[in-house]
Amino acid sequence: MGESKFKAGTGRYAYEVLKALSEIDKRNTYFIFLPSCQESEFFFDSPRFIQLRVPAVENVIVRRVAEQMLLPFYILALKLTKGLNVVHSTNNIAPIVLLGLNTITIHDMARWKTKTNKWYKNYFLKVLLLISAKVSKKIMTVSEASCKDIITITKVSRKKIAVSLNSVNRSLFRPISDEEASKTLTANKMDITRPFIVALSSIEHRKNYCRLVRAMKRSDVSLDLYICGKKSDGYGDLIAAIKEEAIYDRIKIVHFPADDLYIALLKKAEFYVFVSIFEGAGLTPLEAMACRKAVLASDIPAVREYCGDAAFYVDPLSVESISSGIRKLSCETGLRLELEERGFRRSQKFDWKIHAEALLHLWSEEHV
Repeated sequence: MGESKFKAGTGRYAYEVLKALSEIDKRNTYFIFLPSCQESEFFFDSPRFIQLRVPAVENVIVRRVAEQMLLPFYILALKLTKGLNVVHSTNNIAPIVLLGLNTITIHDMARWKTKTNKWYKNYFLKVLLLISAKVSKKIMTVSEASCKDIITITKVSRKKIAVSLNSVNRSLFRPISDEEASKTLTANKMDITRPFIVALSSIEHRKNYCRLVRAMKRSDVSLDLYICGKKSDGYGDLIAAIKEEAIYDRIKIVHFPADDLYIALLKKAEFYVFVSIFEGAGLTPLEAMACRKAVLASDIPAVREYCGDAAFYVDPLSVESISSGIRKLSCETGLRLELEERGFRRSQKFDWKIHAEALLHLWSEEHV
């Protein structure tokens, strides 16, 4: 079984859950619907995991409309011919007319919690998510914080929701040697000569990169910042903040790096930084911990659930708090080493099989 080509977010979630299910569930057959416009595949050497391509285009709005209009026909055919009895959507939104087959993973309620300059996120996707929550028989979510938000916003019953934390792929996210990291950086033509810290996420408003850039300037420490992630609706503001603070030479943007390159950057970094304003989970800090890297993180409920006492917390709404945290972790080697050990031990407690077992239980409840 190879690694997933889905590099982050809900794509990685779907892959890891299916991989765990392939190891613990020897009874059920799984039909995996994949959009025809994407080359990514799930690699499972099992006849019980069947991949089906659904017509789709890259445009998010058109793809979501097609999902609502076409996918139910595929599902109805499988129900009639194969006895399909559960349809689980892994990415917040489900086909809303599915003859009572729906269950869903809702990762967070970010559409309600943070700003975006894209109308389809502000309105279209919010409406679809709200209806999906209402019509789905069961909801899985990935933190108690996210559960509270779902109940508050959608008004669904708490009895309808199960909570199980995400995990980390420890065969991928693991400590590596300096030699291995250097070899990977060289292969990617990255000649790094100055100390740096690293962050990973899509470059959107809620990831709080503008405050992080300002905190870097005010911290007065000799560190660069490597931002790993794809462009999103916060990219323009990030570039404006870099220009405003005039620290062009200290901020490096690596667009959506391959896993091995990202892990090599983590190895060479002083520490990992994650100052998001809102999250439904705390998976990327946990992955950094699994690589034995100290973490500076937002003091928000979902991240606390994942990182416990193994991170150094800052107020994500305060540039001074972030700046002070950067200075502290930069200057205090002993604190970094302590957090590295504490975080690594914590990361070993998480297991995707636990989440997969929670999904199996969810699907079996009340004969869903």
